[in-house]
Amino acid sequence: LFQRLTSLRATVADEMTRRKHINVAPWMVMNNDTMLQLVRDRPTASRNLANITGLTERKISDFGAALVSLIRRVSSDLGLETDRRPVPPTPAFSASPSAASASSSSSSSS
Repeated sequence: LFQRLTSLRATVADEMTRRKHINVAPWMVMNNDTMLQLVRDRPTASRNLANITGLTERKISDFGAALVSLIRRVSSDLGLETDRRPVPPTPAFSASPSAASASSSSSSSS
């Protein structure tokens, strides 16, 4: 998986170099620590990429789909467990305690 991520990183860097007309080194796309965390956690949903240090919202938007596609494919081929550190669910919105107590005191006074 690390080798495949290295290839993808080089491809992304080459595309960015062509598009921006500046030299983009592969390590500028993702450093080795970021790739090692991808190998360890193996996220297969774009939202789970937010857990990976070094992957900004922009990077996830730019090439996150390619990352999760690669991780899914290689993990499946090798029989590896995926999403080893999923994003916890977002808690539902709840009223603040002061709003709840104000509501209950107004209903008890009627």
